[in-house]
Amino acid sequence: MIAMERGEVEGHSSTYDSVKAVHPDWITDKRVNIVVQYSLRRHPELADVPTSGELARTGEQRADSQRRASSAEIGKFILSTPGVPADRATGAAPRLRRHGQG
Repeated sequence: MIAMERGEVEGHSSTYDSVKAVHPDWITDKRVNIVVQYSLRRHPELADVPTSGELARTGEQRADSQRRASSAEIGKFILSTPGVPADRATGAAPRLRRHGQG
């Protein structure tokens, strides 16, 4: 994203959540044009942006696109260092769910 800010590149691959978190003004001010979604289904906030599978021209391309996009559907995870006490690791899940992150 820094290279885009500096005008060094004209494109970038990122997650929608990252752009919303780091540069929400890019979306609200329409400073970026999201051209494709690498996911199995369209994001509700990007209803007009096609998925890569929708842009496929052949069945083989569509299958390849769906295989790649399925990794995005698995979701995110939170990492920690080895040796974290079990009560901290298991205790984090309810707090994350309360905040819509788990």
